[in-house]
This record gives sequence, structure tokens and C-alpha cells, in this order.
Amino acid sequence: MIYKFKLTTYRIIGAILVLLGLIGYLTIADEFRHYNEFLGVTCVLVSGLVLLLIDFRFHLFQKVELQWLSICLLACIPLGGVVLDNMPIGMCIGFISGISIAIILGKVNVTKSSQS
Repeated sequence: MIYKFKLTTYRIIGAILVLLGLIGYLTIADEFRHYNEFLGVTCVLVSGLVLLLIDFRFHLFQKVELQWLSICLLACIPLGGVVLDNMPIGMCIGFISGISIAIILGKVNVTKSSQS
């Protein structure tokens, strides 16, 4: 039951993030002069899509905790926009750290479940 609750929570948060991403394209990133705004809204939309698709468990991502990719992509928005003032570098850092954490924690959970 806890696993189903997590999936429902991920779906709700993912749907909200996708909706906010679409609204962001219409309001914030409505022109292409400021590409950092476009990249920030794209991070929000991709994070929402990852959370929506987390329960499909494709064979390639079966042993990976994909929610960490979404969390790191959301964390890269203030890192890239405010701290570094370079959104593409912040997105790359968020994507690489998200994939790394997802793979590491996925392997830890697989070894724990195989031991019991």
C-alpha cells in the first residue's frame, strides 16, 4: 500500500509540474530572447514528465530510482539561474547528478531486496 501511495503522490506532483510548465511556456518563456527562462521552464516540464512516467518501469529503467532525476532537475534551476548565472551548466549539473544518484540508489535497493 505504501508503494501505491508513492506512485499516486508522484503522479499528482508530476501533473502539477507539467501544468506549471505549460503555463510557464505561455507566460514566462513566451519569447526566445531570454533562453534561460525557456530552459528553466523546460526543466519544470521535464521533471513533471519524469514523475508522471515513473511507474511505467520500462525495462531499461527497472533498477533506477527515477524520482531523483526529477528532484535534481528542479534543484538545478536556482543553481543555474541564481548561483552560476548560467542555466545550461546548471542543467547539465542537475542532469548528471540526478542520473548518478538514481543509478546509485537503484543499485542499493536492488541489493537490499535480493538479500532478503
